[in-house]
Amino acid sequence: MEDDEEKLVGIFIGASVESSAQLPFKIIHRNGEEHTIISQLHNLFVFPFASGKSVLAEKIPNSKLSLSHTEPAIVGTITSDGSIVKSDLINAANRVYCMDEAHRLNKKGMDAMLSLLESGYYNRSLGYAMKSPVNDGDYKKLGWSMETEESLNSISLRVRFSCIGFCERVTASMQGAFLSRFAIFNVVLTDKDIFNLMRGEGILKAGNVKSKYKLYKKPVIFSCYDDFVDEYQKIVMDKELNLIFSPLEKGYLARIGSHLAKLSVYFARIESKNKIKKLSEEIKVEKHHYRKALLFAPLLVRNLKEISLTPEMYKIYDLYFLKKLGQKEVSDLLGVSKSHISQAVKFLKSQGFIELTKRQDEEDKTILRELKFNKKS
Repeated sequence: MEDDEEKLVGIFIGASVESSAQLPFKIIHRNGEEHTIISQLHNLFVFPFASGKSVLAEKIPNSKLSLSHTEPAIVGTITSDGSIVKSDLINAANRVYCMDEAHRLNKKGMDAMLSLLESGYYNRSLGYAMKSPVNDGDYKKLGWSMETEESLNSISLRVRFSCIGFCERVTASMQGAFLSRFAIFNVVLTDKDIFNLMRGEGILKAGNVKSKYKLYKKPVIFSCYDDFVDEYQKIVMDKELNLIFSPLEKGYLARIGSHLAKLSVYFARIESKNKIKKLSEEIKVEKHHYRKALLFAPLLVRNLKEISLTPEMYKIYDLYFLKKLGQKEVSDLLGVSKSHISQAVKFLKSQGFIELTKRQDEEDKTILRELKFNKKS
């Protein structure tokens, strides 16, 4: 992985760290209607095993690393007398919640994370009535709160956090609603990258981001949001990204748009002229902010499609489309029939992978050329 590609990963890690404690931003539509969206950008990095993902997770500043992904480990435990046993996620309030080995998330843990990733809110039934309401004391100021329903048999939890997940594969249960909550990066490492990792270099440098950012007291205003949607729609249609998703997968396009909107807000907050503003001053998203974010649209689509492949199908995709080997060479390397490879290639072409691959290098170079970001951003 080249140094510039590490920067692409690093900018999303930086956006998660910076946004972790920020207020929701406000969208103002052309028709005057307004609504808010949480600022926190969640990312999922798919790495091969033994490739440094756990080390990278530990390097991310202002974060809480979690290896336990059960429901109690995520939302905490409540005793009958109203005492709280805090979870890793609660301890990550106003910080980055790093989920290592995210593919091990069980169903109840995933159900809990769905609404927390979407809005920072989760409600659950306890299965028993508490003797007294939960008392979370002074913890609300730390970015989380827990309240008891009137019946004393259910509680609601609010936590403000960014989430960065690391996994070696995406399971079938992760696909759909859960996966759509994340901006996806499929990290492909060469032999050279592996040896650089052993030296503590390469992708590990993507975790070298700032740890302290200003915490603004007013929501960022995104009054040009409909213009952003217009330009996002044009990119999707012109590049035929809409054809890559089946009718049941079209929701991914909306989710990717949401991630790009959050990235636009991040670019607005870290711009030099806004960084010198007082915490109580208003920040607005401008055209050049969202146009920077929109450069990432094809990359996020491509990564999302790549990680949806089975391990065998990804090998064929990598060898045939990326490494440009012939079907017979792929057949010999994998020890399967040429007709099997032929059918797999037809499937991949029908899913739009050939077009994604053709534009891949050009689009990544465009991002790096246009952004011109540095490690301090």
